[in-house]
Amino acid sequence: MKKILLSLGTIAIVGALVAGATGAFFNDTEVSANNVFTAGAIDLKVDQRLASYNGEECPTCNLKVVSDETNLLTTGGNAVVLSFVHPSWTADLDGGHVAGVNDGSNDGSKWIWASQGPTTPSIDQSITFEKTFSWSGIVSTANLYIATDNNYVTVVLNGNTVASTLDDNNFTTSTEDTYAVPAGYFVNGTNILSITVRNAGGSSNPQTNPAGLLYKLLVTGQCSQGQYGTPGGFCEIWSEKDLDDEKFFNFGDVKPGDYGRNLISFHVDNNDSWLCLLADNVDNDENVIVDPEATAGDVTDPPGELGSNIDLYSWNDTNNNGVYDSTETLIRHSFFDVFFDLPINDSSTGNGSFPGGQTEYFGLAWCAGTWNGVNPTAATSNPVCDGTTMGNTVQTDKLTADLVAYTEQWRNNPNFLCSSVVLP
Repeated sequence: MKKILLSLGTIAIVGALVAGATGAFFNDTEVSANNVFTAGAIDLKVDQRLASYNGEECPTCNLKVVSDETNLLTTGGNAVVLSFVHPSWTADLDGGHVAGVNDGSNDGSKWIWASQGPTTPSIDQSITFEKTFSWSGIVSTANLYIATDNNYVTVVLNGNTVASTLDDNNFTTSTEDTYAVPAGYFVNGTNILSITVRNAGGSSNPQTNPAGLLYKLLVTGQCSQGQYGTPGGFCEIWSEKDLDDEKFFNFGDVKPGDYGRNLISFHVDNNDSWLCLLADNVDNDENVIVDPEATAGDVTDPPGELGSNIDLYSWNDTNNNGVYDSTETLIRHSFFDVFFDLPINDSSTGNGSFPGGQTEYFGLAWCAGTWNGVNPTAATSNPVCDGTTMGNTVQTDKLTADLVAYTEQWRNNPNFLCSSVVLP
C-alpha cells in the first residue's frame, strides 16, 4: 500500500514538473490595465441677470464675473477652456479656484486662452479677452483676483485702467494678484472688462511654455435684496448657482397695467443636453372674494382669475441684452395659466442641443393685463401693457408656482420633448 501511494505521488510530481516546463516556449502577453467606465454628468446652474418692475431695474446686490468660455476674443470668437493645466499653475484666487483642475469647481473660474495653448510658443503672443456684464445700482466693494502666464499688459474696465504688470510669474498661490476696483469705474447697464495677456516666447512646446488667464471679479452693491419702489414689489439678482430659495417673481401688490421683464441664463457642465423651463405646483388661488369681485360676477372659489390675466412673452435672448429682437426666437406668448412646458432646446425647437460648457440666455416679459402691438416685450422704455383688460374679478387673487429648469441628456435621446417631462 505504501509503495502504491508513493508511486502515485511520484507520478503527480513528475506531472507538475512537465506542466511547469511549458513556460520555456516563446510567448507574449499584452495587458489593457485599469479599464474604467465613468458616468458622465449633467450639472445645471441658473442665474438671474436682470429683473425689472414698471421700468425700474432691480439693483444688483452681488455679482461674480469669471474667466470661462463666455469671455470673448477681440479677434473674434470665444475663449477656450484649457485642457492642459501646467503643474506650476497653483493659483487659487483667494481660495475660490481649485488648483490643478479646470472644471470651474467652487467659484466657476477656469484657465482660458485663445486656443489650446499658444499657437507659436517660441515667440511673444498677446491676447485680449473681453467680458460683458450688467450692473444696476450703487457699488459698495469690488475686488479683482487674477493669475496669468505670463503677464497681463492691461486690465481695463469701461475704459479705466485697473491694473497692469511686467512680472512674468503671476500663476501661483503666492504670486497671484488682487486689486480693489474703484466703484466709479462701474456704470449702470452694460459694463465691459478687457484683459490683455502676454505670453513670452520661449520653448516651442506649448506644454513647456504654456499661456493662460484665470480671474474672478467680485462686486457687492448697496441694497437689501432689491426692494422696489413699487408698493409690495421685491426682486432678486443672483449669480450662477444651484437654486435654493431664490424667486424669479415675488410681488405682493400687482395692479392692472404693471409689467416687468427678466433675463435668465442657464449653464450646464459638461455634456450636451435638452433644456426646458417648466411650471409646477401651480396654484391659481381665489384667496378671498371681496365686494368688487362679487359685483363683477366672481362668486366661485376656486379657482382664481389672476393666472388668466398675466400675459407673458418668452424668447431665446441670444445677444444677452434682455430685449426681444426681431432676429430672436419667440418661444411662447400666452397667459400664465397655460404657460407650461417651455421648450428652450428640445427635438421640436429646431435649434439643436444645449451645448455643455456654454450659456443659454432666456428672456421673459410679463404684463398684468394684455400686451398691445407687435412683439411688445417690455424691452422698450415705454412698453404698452394694457391693464384695462384686467377687471375686478382678479382682486385679491394669488398666483403661486414653481418654475423648474430641467435638463436631460441629448446623446442617445433624439426625440426628447419638454411636454413629455414628468416631474417627481
